[in-house]
Amino acid sequence: MRFTFKKKENTTPKIILPRKDYKLRQKILNFLFFLFLSIIFWLLRVLDNDYTTQLTVPIEYIPYRSDVEMVGEIPRTLSLNVTGQGYTLVKRMFTSSRQPVVLQMLALNLRQVEGNENRYFALTHYLKENIQRQLGNELILNYILPDTLWYTFSPVERRKVKVIPDLKIKFVRQYMLEGDYIVQPESIMVTGPHIIIDTLSAIYTESESFLGVFRSFTRTLKLKPIDRLSFEPQEVSVTVPVEKFTQSTLKVPITPINVPDSLQLLLFPSYVSIEYLVSLKNFKKVKSSQFLVTADYFDCFTSVNKISVRIERYPYMLKLINYTPKSVEYLIEHKMPVKTNNAIVNDTPVYKRK
Repeated sequence: MRFTFKKKENTTPKIILPRKDYKLRQKILNFLFFLFLSIIFWLLRVLDNDYTTQLTVPIEYIPYRSDVEMVGEIPRTLSLNVTGQGYTLVKRMFTSSRQPVVLQMLALNLRQVEGNENRYFALTHYLKENIQRQLGNELILNYILPDTLWYTFSPVERRKVKVIPDLKIKFVRQYMLEGDYIVQPESIMVTGPHIIIDTLSAIYTESESFLGVFRSFTRTLKLKPIDRLSFEPQEVSVTVPVEKFTQSTLKVPITPINVPDSLQLLLFPSYVSIEYLVSLKNFKKVKSSQFLVTADYFDCFTSVNKISVRIERYPYMLKLINYTPKSVEYLIEHKMPVKTNNAIVNDTPVYKRK
């Protein structure tokens, strides 16, 4: 038996360009090539000429005194009108942001503003020679904008400032923060201009978030940077005390305040029921004597039937949930007369209900 294998033919159609189309494509490619060369030669010829343009360059300052520092709006850039060869200008335009002009504060020839001992100005005209040296011989500096630079100086100060952690914590159910964060050190030394430090009340750590927390932990946190200020140290240790909490209720008597000596304020009811959360270890430490709940006699003049009840003091280890009632009925009563030399003064009590 003989087997015959038939060769599989390639069914992909061949693309055959007509001769006219092929010549047209070659002409287009040749045209584009020579056009590109023409543009290159034209650019080389154009860039060989001299031009005048504006360059914006950053300023880098070298301080001359350690006991004062610049504050407020500090000039950060200069606009330089320069003349130079095209090649040099193009190169400088792309690198100017990475090549700052260095200015020494001592060489600025600062002049004090009359009536303001912290305000100074410098005329950029006197900086022309200095900046020309930094630009080199390839560029000619024509003029500088702005024509005047304004500076404000403030004495440098060192002061201890409290550190406050910036934490976002999501606790597991029935677990809560027990007391306050423990920060070590509690305060840090801050160095900077007096005008900034004088308004500084606290330093915050960088923000951190924690989820599913059910036990105490300690973390080292960096301090959030503030412009013109330096910290020592630059990070602190923060301990987050966590405890399991339980809910409880306690009845606390209401204490009338601001009551005249000749009167007494009777309240109905005379106590409030306070709901709170407390850690298990502090559960038995909570006493009603640790609370101060008040009703102010002066509120009687603005209220017809009831006066408000306020919680003035409660133990630090608690987290209040609610208390009832928020207001109570009252009765103002004259105190019973006091016997003096066997005589009774005003033996008829007077009752007033509002």
